[in-house]
Amino acid sequence: MHIHFDFWPTLSFLLVMFSWFLFAIVFVLQKRPPSPPDKERDPGSLMGVMLQGVSYAVVWAWHRHPFEPIVSMNNAAKILFVIVTAIISFGSVLVVMAAVRVLGKEWSVTGWECYWPPVWRLVIGWAC
Repeated sequence: MHIHFDFWPTLSFLLVMFSWFLFAIVFVLQKRPPSPPDKERDPGSLMGVMLQGVSYAVVWAWHRHPFEPIVSMNNAAKILFVIVTAIISFGSVLVVMAAVRVLGKEWSVTGWECYWPPVWRLVIGWAC
């Protein structure tokens, strides 16, 4: 199998992989506050973890030629695609970092207290 490295898709791939490592580092380096002994993990929160695992399986099961664009496009579109991909991937890491900093041990969806500012309540469609 011959792999052709097209520059822009390869750059996009490397940026996303780098952001995944940053994402993992956020959780590895965070200070873990002691969990109170009377509180146990809600089994409902495992549904989100399972959903994420299924999404990884779907994405990685789609076979295509590595480091080549999914669809044909000109260089300007490839550059725009890399920029948008980098903004989304690194932006998501920044959102996770902010959530971990603000929510601390309450970063799980279940058992949480209301930390959402009023603007976010409008965006996500529900309030505390």
